[in-house]
Amino acid sequence: MDNVIYEVIETNADIEYCKLIYQTMHRDLAETIMNKAFKVAEFEKDFVVINRNSFDIVSYCFTERTKALRGECQG
Repeated sequence: MDNVIYEVIETNADIEYCKLIYQTMHRDLAETIMNKAFKVAEFEKDFVVINRNSFDIVSYCFTERTKALRGECQG
């Protein structure tokens, strides 16, 4: 079993690294931290959880502005 490190990162609409918020080996903890950071930022900053080993995005919280810029929607 691989030891995966998950990072919570503040990002922007281009998914560029802005600021590391948290690192953990537990995905659910990373997602909880991301959601809390999104609420604390009053839904005005973008956050992603990435798998540090593969650099894949695991989950994200995007502002309405970012979703519009990226052409994404939530159902």
